Amino acid sequence: MRRKKPLPVTEELPVPAGIIPFFLLKRKKKTARSNNEAVTQKKIH
Repeated sequence: MRRKKPLPVTEELPVPAGIIPFFLLKRKKKTARSNNEAVTQKKIH
């Protein structure tokens, strides 16, 4: 049987699987923090 579905990108990349989610989490945390700060500033002012 042949599989038509492509493999996940993480398996094709020669990078350890743990590194990519780490950067994504860091980026998400930064964006969430900035959004929270903007909301709090709006409430204060």
